Amino acid sequence: MHAAPAEGVRGAGRRQCRPALRTPGGAKASHERDGAAIVMQCNEMMKAADPACGTRARGMLGLIALVLVVYAAQMGWKQHLDTRRGQELAALAAPGDLRMISSDTCPYCVAARRWLREHDVPFSECSIERDPACRADYERAGTPGTPTFIVRGRHVVTGLDQARLRDALKP
Repeated sequence: MHAAPAEGVRGAGRRQCRPALRTPGGAKASHERDGAAIVMQCNEMMKAADPACGTRARGMLGLIALVLVVYAAQMGWKQHLDTRRGQELAALAAPGDLRMISSDTCPYCVAARRWLREHDVPFSECSIERDPACRADYERAGTPGTPTFIVRGRHVVTGLDQARLRDALKP
């Protein structure tokens, strides 16, 4: 059971850990006061208003720490999978196997190009704005957008879909 909130605590009757900061004379604390004194006063008022407040704050910090650890683990796992997929594609693709049809204004093409280069996947590239033959290949493929990958001259994969590219490159 929680103690009743102390006099001068904002939100009397509600459970919270944010007391109003007041000077002994009752006026609100000014910004010029020593920060350590304000923190001490806040801690004393929280304990008086709600003894379990410190426990809840520690519990909240523990929860935040847990969320950060899970997030870091997830990002590490994602990086691991990304590296593994890149190694698989680099091992399967030979020069000339993978052709990327791109557009000069396509941010997805920039990201795909960067990813392929980072993982040393051999590929060639043409631009639909600068190369009429590339534009004709793009229209023949009938894909809705770029980047479009032509794998070994016959398979068409739209977007940087590593799993579909891997499957198309498998013998």
